[in-house]
Amino acid sequence: MPGYQVITSALRAEAPKWDQFEEVAKKAKQFAEGATLETTAFFVASFTAPIEPAPDIHQQTYERFRAFMESVLHGAASDFPQLADALIKAATKYEEAEAEVELDLNEIYTVGSHKSAKRMPK
Repeated sequence: MPGYQVITSALRAEAPKWDQFEEVAKKAKQFAEGATLETTAFFVASFTAPIEPAPDIHQQTYERFRAFMESVLHGAASDFPQLADALIKAATKYEEAEAEVELDLNEIYTVGSHKSAKRMPK
């Protein structure tokens, strides 16, 4: 196609990487699921601080962040294989479209057999 060229082999080569990322995301999600901490994990004894930090607030904040990361990793684990499939489908579609254009152009014009065409008036 004039103007640009899609290197479909690069699209196909990129797809397996996203399948590997799925496995990494699944393992990280499993880790995040088990990374809960009780309020006592956030207790800090300080004899010099005028106000004791509230461990329950820190625990709640940590839990919200942990749950957020768990949901992000869950989404990644399901989205990464879809990205891999999309890359393969895109490569196939580009190849199909390019083949169709080449066929159409070959039907329209052949080098050395140019005949004068009747043109419509403007």
